[in-house]
Amino acid sequence: MSELLVISGGPGNNTLISIRGDIDLKSLARLSDDFGIEGLENLEKMEQETVPK
Repeated sequence: MSELLVISGGPGNNTLISIRGDIDLKSLARLSDDFGIEGLENLEKMEQETVPK
């Protein structure tokens, strides 16, 4: 994956995260767990696709 955009919001709290580059979804899922970010745990189950350059 070459780009990931995460938008979350709630009462008084909004977040926008944009990540660009070569993204390893399994590593991102593990990092989200380490930082207590909910909702990204299923990224580990997704298949990586090769993006043509």
